Amino acid sequence: MPELTVSPERFEEQMAFLSRREAVVPLDCLLGDLRKGRQPRRGRVVITFDDAAADVYEFAYPVLRRYGLPATIFVPTGLVGRAEPFWWNRLFRLGLRGASAGHGP
Repeated sequence: MPELTVSPERFEEQMAFLSRREAVVPLDCLLGDLRKGRQPRRGRVVITFDDAAADVYEFAYPVLRRYGLPATIFVPTGLVGRAEPFWWNRLFRLGLRGASAGHGP
């Protein structure tokens, strides 16, 4: 959903920035450090996707691969193969409707 995503161009800019800073670590490395009681190094980030939408594979994966950046994709298995939008997309659209009707923030 365009309202809740970043454009492919902007995503590429963000990943290029992170790759220059060498700030991205795999989620399992970060969790391993935390389990061992070690503080993660300052400035480290983990890239995650919470919806496994087709655009993650279509747009994000090639960029991540180009820059050699690790990422974790969470797949909401209860929604695999279902056509309706995610609940947060429906909620966002309702908020837009409310705002356009003079009921939003």
